[in-house]
Amino acid sequence: MSKETRILGGLGAIFMVLGVVPSFSLLSIVGFILLLVAYNKASKELDEEMIFKKALSSFLISFIGLSVTVIILAIFFFRVFFNLFFNLENLNELDSVFEYLGNNGFAIFYIVILLIILYILLIISSYKLKEAENLLASETNQNLFNVSGMLNFIGAILTLFFVGGILILISHIVRAIAFFTTEEKVIEQKE
Repeated sequence: MSKETRILGGLGAIFMVLGVVPSFSLLSIVGFILLLVAYNKASKELDEEMIFKKALSSFLISFIGLSVTVIILAIFFFRVFFNLFFNLENLNELDSVFEYLGNNGFAIFYIVILLIILYILLIISSYKLKEAENLLASETNQNLFNVSGMLNFIGAILTLFFVGGILILISHIVRAIAFFTTEEKVIEQKE
């Protein structure tokens, strides 16, 4: 793998970790893009197009799932507060929001279904990324890509618990180390 690919991938993974901090949240988007570019370059350099295809499908599944979820939740909360705003007599009590939501329980049901679908998409996305990283590991002889993919997949499954998010963060750190420590000689062997 070229030095440029290794730096792009390593920095992308580090930015994904830093993006967890609220004041640096835009860094996760930059990291997301840098990782996609690194996977694309690596797949071309290693002559294994499935690396990029699997990574791209992983990123697209997670991006679409998160986008749809954010849009639907925004619409839901806009409707709730819009209805409460024009029903000012309900605003006298602190519990009026909960009363409104209790009267519209079907909306909460749909949000729960939406979150379950998002959870399933997250698992599918992380599995695709695991497959991409397994291919990258086999092409570069860098086992840390396997470890990163497995940690990310297990973390996605455990996102219902706090430990899942921590495992995903650790997977990004391991991914950064994997990119930075991969040897440049691999590209010479493939040509």
